[in-house]
Amino acid sequence: MKAAEPVDSVLHRVAHQDGVRVSARNAPPPADVLHEAVEGLATAVDALYKAQARLDLMGPKTVAAEAVNVWSDVRTLRTYLERVRHAMLEGELPDDGYRTGLEDAVDAVEVSREEFARRAREVIETPP
Repeated sequence: MKAAEPVDSVLHRVAHQDGVRVSARNAPPPADVLHEAVEGLATAVDALYKAQARLDLMGPKTVAAEAVNVWSDVRTLRTYLERVRHAMLEGELPDDGYRTGLEDAVDAVEVSREEFARRAREVIETPP
């Protein structure tokens, strides 16, 4: 859970776009904001990989499997934002599907984090 903390900051800046008019939320944020988001997610991906590797060794398997999903979904979000940023730097405006693609990636991260937390709670409440 601690390894995923940088993801929250990114979600608020990019997905929820705190402080941005609702009508502007369908467009990607500026390239510098995307760059910071990608960097934050890169840090999270590294930390999540290390945490997931420890869970692989220590178990339980159900929690370790959910940790892999969190790591994978955060990587997918990072890759999506990298592609959008690259397109913007190349002078290409992302198509109208930007918001849908972002929401899909964010939803996957949130679902995998919830599943991880659920499995972890089960272990805490009823140790193997």
